[in-house]
Amino acid sequence: MTKPQPTALRSDAEVLTSKIDEMRVDIRKLMPLLNLLESANPDQMTSFAERLLAFMQQIDEGYHDQAKAFYALRTEVRDINAKLNFLIEDS
Repeated sequence: MTKPQPTALRSDAEVLTSKIDEMRVDIRKLMPLLNLLESANPDQMTSFAERLLAFMQQIDEGYHDQAKAFYALRTEVRDINAKLNFLIEDS
């Protein structure tokens, strides 16, 4: 995203206001997460961290499973390609 720059048509105040508006949107998105992290209940914070780590681990395991499946498919395609080349050469 390009950052607004002051120009002859846009004053510094307008650029500053635009940047503040952009930050407000980001802060609104982050507030629910910040509220979870600043919880007065340590058990809630621990539970949130455990769920987050479990979710990240699931993503990592899914990535590894996909990588294995992709490697197997790539090997299968290579073998089929070799067989096709053999058949084409014999024709």
